[in-house]
Parts: sequence; C-alpha cells; structure tokens
Amino acid sequence: MLFYVFYIFVSLIVVLFVFSLKSSSSISFTSKAEKQGKLGEYKVAKKLKKLSKTDYIILNDLLLKNGSSTTQIDHIVISRYGLFVIETKNYKGWIFGRDYQEYWTQTLYKNKHKLYNPVKQNQTHIYSLQRILSDYSHINYQSIIVFSGEAKLKKVSSKVPVIYLKDLIKTIKRNREKVCLSDFEMTQIADKLKATHTNSKADHRAHVRRIKEKKRVY
Repeated sequence: MLFYVFYIFVSLIVVLFVFSLKSSSSISFTSKAEKQGKLGEYKVAKKLKKLSKTDYIILNDLLLKNGSSTTQIDHIVISRYGLFVIETKNYKGWIFGRDYQEYWTQTLYKNKHKLYNPVKQNQTHIYSLQRILSDYSHINYQSIIVFSGEAKLKKVSSKVPVIYLKDLIKTIKRNREKVCLSDFEMTQIADKLKATHTNSKADHRAHVRRIKEKKRVY
C-alpha cells in the first residue's frame, strides 16, 4: 500500500515537472519575441528625443481604445505639419516587399519567413486615428516604417518611407511642406490620445488575442 502511494506521488511530481518545463519554454519564447519588439521601440523612442520639444510632441507605445476596438501604435509624433505615425520593426536578415503585397519576405540564413506588410499595417493605424480624431479633419497623416534592427532593405518598393533608424530624424524634418495645426491644437490632440490610451491588462490581453487570431486566419 505504501509503495503504491509512493508510486502515485512520484508520478505526479514527474508530470508536474514536465508541464512546468513546457510552460516555461513557451513563456520564454513569447518573452523573447516581446523583448525584441520592445527593444526596437526603445531605440526609436530614444532617437525621437533628438527632436525639439517646442516643435514636436512625442507619444510612444499607445494602445488606443475606440468603442470595442483597440489599436496599438508604436510612436506618434505630433507637429505643426501633421501627425507622423511610426511603425517599428526590429528584424535581422534581408527584407523584400512592395506596397501592394499582403506579405513581405524576410530571408534569414537562407530561410524565408513571411511578415505582414508593415505599410498596410500602419495604414490601419492611421484609419483608427482618423476615427478617434474626427474633429480634426484637416490633419495631415504621414506614415513611416522604421527598421531599427540589423535588417537590410534589399528590394523594398513603397511610396511610404521605409527607412533605417539612422534616417528617422531627417525624414521627419524633411516633411515641412504645409502647416496644418496650431500649437494649441497639437496639445489638444496629444491630450485626446492620452485620454484614449488604455492601461487595462484586460484590454491588452484582448488586443493580443485578436492579433493572434488574425495571424491564424492569414
């Protein structure tokens, strides 16, 4: 009887140990991917600090909630010349893609991987911003895709700037064609977006779940 109880006890410990290994490995994989993305965003946020605080308002890592929908935007730069909406990609390898393609290609060590077209991805962010900021129909929205890692842009064709991190500041400063916002409006827009931003863990989990579901569909 004692042997039987001991056997059951040891079996349970083994099962729990194996389960914990599987759980920890999946968590570390997720954490690694998240850390890689956050590192790229950190690099861009640090670079954006070089912009004049009197001319630009910088907002980083926003999860905007509009009704039941949420949109995660890496960086928004508010200026007199409009809003620069920045999507950050922290990749390695060679990147290939065009505006009209649903997916772009990352070639890494002779292996090819698909990534959703970042130009289209950022355009959905702009659509969400236009809905949230519908009172400011005169805003000029400018999309920028920044590769902050070690990726090489091999054959990328886009009307939207798809650039390396080192070119970010000059790309923003180059777009000073037409003033569309006053300083007061810039502050109002920043306050509106901050108010729309959600820190709710439930909203964050729901957003991540929707993104994963979309990836499964694709």
